[in-house]
Amino acid sequence: MRKLILCALLIILGAVVVFQGENLFQEGLKGYLALNGVSSRFIHKNESTVFIFEGGKENLETVILLHGVGGNALTSWFQLLPELAKNYHVVAPDMFFANLPDLVNSGYHINFERQLVELLFEDLKISKASLVGLSFGAWPALQMATGSPERVKDLVLISPLDGSANKIVAGLDLNKENPGKDFYYRIFKTPPPVPNLFLQSHWDRTSRVFAALPRFQVQLDLEGRKLNAALSNIKCPVLIVYGQEDRVIPREHFDDMEANIEGSLLRGLERSGHAVVWDQPEQLALAVDSFLARVEE
Repeated sequence: MRKLILCALLIILGAVVVFQGENLFQEGLKGYLALNGVSSRFIHKNESTVFIFEGGKENLETVILLHGVGGNALTSWFQLLPELAKNYHVVAPDMFFANLPDLVNSGYHINFERQLVELLFEDLKISKASLVGLSFGAWPALQMATGSPERVKDLVLISPLDGSANKIVAGLDLNKENPGKDFYYRIFKTPPPVPNLFLQSHWDRTSRVFAALPRFQVQLDLEGRKLNAALSNIKCPVLIVYGQEDRVIPREHFDDMEANIEGSLLRGLERSGHAVVWDQPEQLALAVDSFLARVEE
């Protein structure tokens, strides 16, 4: 009888791990952040609801972290948040495009991401902040720097996409059977040691993101042209960080961005792919912190 009960418990536990694996993983990361002084909450403003992580509220200077497509604030920034919170008021929202498949036919526009950043400024009563944009998260960061320069102290662009997003996505040529899994293993130099059963739901969600992207190609092209035309107007200090073994965005793209943003600094990190935040978190934290400290002097 005891063996039957034990077997039943093991089956139940296995089912929980299979179906709740990603949730368990993310709850563990939230616990880690909480132990390091970074809390999470929702912001409700007008008809918008934004989930954020926030730390270092006692610090005067604000840094806003903007993640890319296919991720969220937690999995993208959990290693950088505690480090920056030591010296800065740091805020990391879940961007609207994290739920891109659900936004098809909803009236969503890519410029809503910039509006999300503006909502943070308003709700948290931030007059000026440093913006850190990862991959597609660089888009709203650049939009803020070109459209509301008085609010942006400086920019850190990590493996950034600019208005050429359509061209980059089209060049990926992902596995049609499982684009989410293909993209996952392509972005890392060294993939995180996470069991595959924890990742299946993430792969499925990322596959749905890529399936939804063609619905937004027209606005990405139109707004992308506007964004790239305005890059030369950026006057704040800019650091562009990329992985030297990036298999998503070609090196020439970062060179072009450096050339288009006057006075910007370009830094490549060794032994890193597109997901610099995972491959070289310590090098990245040092690069970001050193740049922000230099700007303050």
